[in-house]
Amino acid sequence: MWFEPLTDSSEDQDAAQRALDFQLGWFMDPLYFGDYPASMRQLVSDRLPVFSNDQSKLLRGSLDFVGINHYTTLYVRNDRLQIRKRLLNDAYADSAVITTRNFSERSYDRRTGCLTLALCRSMGNP
Repeated sequence: MWFEPLTDSSEDQDAAQRALDFQLGWFMDPLYFGDYPASMRQLVSDRLPVFSNDQSKLLRGSLDFVGINHYTTLYVRNDRLQIRKRLLNDAYADSAVITTRNFSERSYDRRTGCLTLALCRSMGNP
């Protein structure tokens, strides 16, 4: 799954990055960088396991290949009131985002290219 900001506001851009961190970074960042994304560390706090230095070194760069199936893109806005967080205690609520399929004026056909480019930028181009 891929996420794009619903608007060009910095709040929604940050929300899109958080959504990616909670969806993709949760699993990929430890394998590439040896730790969870900073946004997860901040929002989940002590409920998120901590890697020892040795574990982090073992994890960092430990993959040879990553294959990702991209099925859909959702638009994301910041959950200012964190309503879900008051009701739920899970990763989706922790991310403080609200997703929608509202495409508005944005183009959907470029999303796979965005996914590829973003992964190369954040994880490093092999």
